[in-house]
Amino acid sequence: MFDRMLKTIKNEDGFTLVELIVVSVLSLVVLAAVVNVFASGMDDFQMVDEQTRAVRDSGKNMLYMAKYLRATEGLEGPPGDVNPADYGVTTRGDYDNDGQAERIRYVLDTGTQQLNMTWIDHTGSSRTQVYAESVRNAVLSVPIFTYYDVNGAVLSNPAQRAAKTRSIQIRLVIDADPSRPPNELDTATTIALRNAQG
Repeated sequence: MFDRMLKTIKNEDGFTLVELIVVSVLSLVVLAAVVNVFASGMDDFQMVDEQTRAVRDSGKNMLYMAKYLRATEGLEGPPGDVNPADYGVTTRGDYDNDGQAERIRYVLDTGTQQLNMTWIDHTGSSRTQVYAESVRNAVLSVPIFTYYDVNGAVLSNPAQRAAKTRSIQIRLVIDADPSRPPNELDTATTIALRNAQG
């Protein structure tokens, strides 16, 4: 019986070189397709992760913005060279309850698309942190801050904003990469100033 099996094995021709090359090429094609699908999936996951993080952080920090703006003792004029109408605002108040007024400045950096918050204490020292990333308001010409008077009319003059604002709408359009899904998040909240002006 063993001899018969040995003769059968000796009579087998096996694979030709051409067959081995064809199988190898097909295996490489399949492997390349699998790697491509995996890499594409990882890119999509990273994009969704970036968008999710940007949305989460901006939503959380929008609550802090609303808190500070609601408690403001006054709005000031343009922060530096920034038009306060659309992409920046400076508020003042005793936010840390130490009996001294602080200033909080929110400014959109249109180059990095980051909304930055700068805390300036009564001594003049300051610290800045990123409050929201991937903010596309400036690109889309959508104001971040819209100011309303006591009658709900929009205030467009910077001097009127500083003197007559009763409520402010904060609107953020967040999109980590507009050329890819997921779609942008457009979120807004309107707050009434506790220490209303005008």
